Amino acid sequence: MNKISAITSAALLATLLAGGGALAAAKPVATSSTPYVTIAGINQGGPMNWFSPEGNVYPGMDLEPLAYHKLEGTNINAFFAGGGLASKWQTSNGGHTLTVWLNPKDRWSNGQAVTSSDVVTSMALYFVAGDAQGFDLGSVKALGPKEIQFNEVAGDNYNAFSRSILEEYILPASVYGGVLPKNIWSIIDQSIYSGTNAKLIKEATAAQATLSTLNKTKLDTLAPKTDVSAGPYYISSLSPDEIIMTKNPYFYDANKISIDTVDMRNNASNSTVFEWLRGGQIYQGTSGGMSLELVHELAKTPGNVYYHIPAYVTAQLAFNEKDYPYGMVQVRQAIAYLLNKHTIWQIAEPTGGTRSLFSDGMIDAQTEEYLDPSQKAALNPYTPNQQAAAKLLESVGFTKKGSQWYTPKGQVFSINIMNVSGFNDWIEAGSVMESELNSFGIKTKQTVVATFAEYEQNQTNGEYAVQFWIGSLGPWIYNTYDRLYGAIDGYAQNGTKLQYTPASKKDGGNWLDFPQTVKVKGYGTVNPGKLTNELSGNLTQAQTKTIVAKLAAVTNQYVPVITLWNYAQAGFVNTNLFTDYPLNNQQLMVSTEGQYPPIGGWETFGYVHPKQ
Repeated sequence: MNKISAITSAALLATLLAGGGALAAAKPVATSSTPYVTIAGINQGGPMNWFSPEGNVYPGMDLEPLAYHKLEGTNINAFFAGGGLASKWQTSNGGHTLTVWLNPKDRWSNGQAVTSSDVVTSMALYFVAGDAQGFDLGSVKALGPKEIQFNEVAGDNYNAFSRSILEEYILPASVYGGVLPKNIWSIIDQSIYSGTNAKLIKEATAAQATLSTLNKTKLDTLAPKTDVSAGPYYISSLSPDEIIMTKNPYFYDANKISIDTVDMRNNASNSTVFEWLRGGQIYQGTSGGMSLELVHELAKTPGNVYYHIPAYVTAQLAFNEKDYPYGMVQVRQAIAYLLNKHTIWQIAEPTGGTRSLFSDGMIDAQTEEYLDPSQKAALNPYTPNQQAAAKLLESVGFTKKGSQWYTPKGQVFSINIMNVSGFNDWIEAGSVMESELNSFGIKTKQTVVATFAEYEQNQTNGEYAVQFWIGSLGPWIYNTYDRLYGAIDGYAQNGTKLQYTPASKKDGGNWLDFPQTVKVKGYGTVNPGKLTNELSGNLTQAQTKTIVAKLAAVTNQYVPVITLWNYAQAGFVNTNLFTDYPLNNQQLMVSTEGQYPPIGGWETFGYVHPKQ
């Protein structure tokens, strides 16, 4: 998906669906001009461009995918029939070919039809942005005005090939097509070559550079004057503090959209969202860091209804192992024993999360799905144990003098936990950890960076030794472990080849610096980067579980991260003016990366209407 880091960093802003079963949507009612007030992340001065790092466009609102997928942990290719621009699709050629038929009613907000040309253009744009290479797309062909065929790169075997295409958002060729040269597909064809012919390798390198230049000079900088949308709404007014969305009269299911105007306020901070919820000023607000006392207080506001939906996301404390002494597994294990995860969760995220029982890189729900009882029993829960922590530190030469621990080099053992402003649940967790580690004799402080952009850039550059990290990002188990043993550990897929970049390479993005191979109890020598990559292939359920068991054991034994809690989507809706919210049914959680959705996603499936 595009802009994944921006979406997840805002504590996960957007899509998906959970659970199986057919959707039993509420019956549509007459439209109302009463504005629906909600929140969104707004980039000041950002263009209405999906590919811009500062873009202001919103999945489920003015962006529509080919199809909406279900939030299922073990079936990554499960989609809802209905919703999205595709009316139907089928795979062939052993899963290497996908054919999609667009809904005949699909139209843009300017009245023009959505056609196969828009889809082909969109896929070319994803190549320019560097996204399509990630799901092994080889070629795209329009078979008719509403029929498109996608083929996987020859020789590749990517398990999520069809899913990745179906969940992509389709952009209007009339707006974005101008950034593409006429020979774009020749450039793309050259760029994806992965053979051994020296001449073709040279051409591929040049073509890749051309795509990168197009991305930086034309696609990223595109600033459309108007929002042309295939979704239920389009942006009619954009300011740094507020976006007004207006109903798209040409939307394929416009009869289900019963709210004419959506007022999206900029969710600059959790505290601001809390004030709006307290005053009943917004009708949906999802925010992290709600204490139990705050939930009870906000529930007193007339019409406020609390929701709590599990998410395939975790909060983690991560270590950069190139920084002394965190390359010592005993040090990381000792810290895991010193942190009381139950206390941290209760103080930091008692409403927006659940306690983490397993320390294996997954959310607990995934552990239950993939590991058998004996495998779960073999995991070390790292129950708080200061004696065990002390023994581990002493085993690698640490000493304690008075109340203070010293490293084998004779230095005061000190930890600087890096955090970021605005994430109050992380900051509260950091304060608890600071207290726990200091009381044990490890000099600990928490440093809060002013902006997430700065935090993320410094993190990518490997400037932090101990830091908070958003982990897991399921439900697909490949994504869960790729979040850990993928890019931040130096591994990236380039065509059919898995490439590794050491942490020593400046700006290479490897800030975890986990060993390429480790010996794991019960499994021998394991390469977690390669194992994670294998999860992306077409595997049986048994094969997948075998790999997951190894990766869980690696993560549990070597502790590259400490999972602090499992996230849940917690927030309020207000029912004073609107009704028919899909609360507590676990059927519909449409939005864009696994959260309780914004208006638009709900409405597409026939939910949420003004009270009459």
